Amino acid sequence: MTTTTDRTMIDALATVAREAAEGGYASALSALGRLETDGAMHGLVDAITLLLGRVEAREIRLEGLVTGTIRALVAAEDAKSQWTAGHSFRVAGLAVRVGQHLRLTRKRLRELHYAALLHDIGKIGTPERILENTTPQLAPEDFEEMKMHPVAGEEIVQKIGAEFKSIAHAIRHHHERWDGGGYPDGLAGESIPVLSRIIAVCDSYDAMRMNRPYQKGKSPQEIRGILENGRGRAWDALVVDALFAVLDAGAAG
Repeated sequence: MTTTTDRTMIDALATVAREAAEGGYASALSALGRLETDGAMHGLVDAITLLLGRVEAREIRLEGLVTGTIRALVAAEDAKSQWTAGHSFRVAGLAVRVGQHLRLTRKRLRELHYAALLHDIGKIGTPERILENTTPQLAPEDFEEMKMHPVAGEEIVQKIGAEFKSIAHAIRHHHERWDGGGYPDGLAGESIPVLSRIIAVCDSYDAMRMNRPYQKGKSPQEIRGILENGRGRAWDALVVDALFAVLDAGAAG
């Protein structure tokens, strides 16, 4: 017969399992440490604690390896143009903050971080004459070639492994528009992956604020006006609002 105490313990262990499944090993271990146990249940909790500790250590080592490899790839892509150096790292940092504001899960935040870091990785195959363009508008044939970089990025990232499928998908669609006028597939509204929507806003924000050979970086007021004007047309309104909240919180801090 299951007692109230047993049910409470089972519920607590289920919560621990959910935390661990999302990568929240520290929270799971902390919760285990707060459980009051005795007898056989005490032995079970000790065994789970040992297991989670070992899994967490392995995950940390693996995460470091993956992140280091990704950062090396991004550095190689950034090195192709002096005008975009550091862009992907800035977009990734901002995207994660926006994702946190939107209350994404730990797993989704990790995917968002990787996708934002790698969102322009497809430009590795883009000719330097296009990347170093000094005119406000690309020639039509060059623009068509530039529009292929999300597809190339998806293909590159898919080769990393099956677990990167959603990340590759987010990369493919980071130039879609909320109104369906983007590329490569003309997706619209909520059919655009949420990670892509976040990257699109953060990517545009960072691009507008930086100096380029064909334009001077815009002021914060100008950028806010452009984003407000494109809110619900070019970009997801909820993501634009989340970016504003993050920026305002940073200014206040």
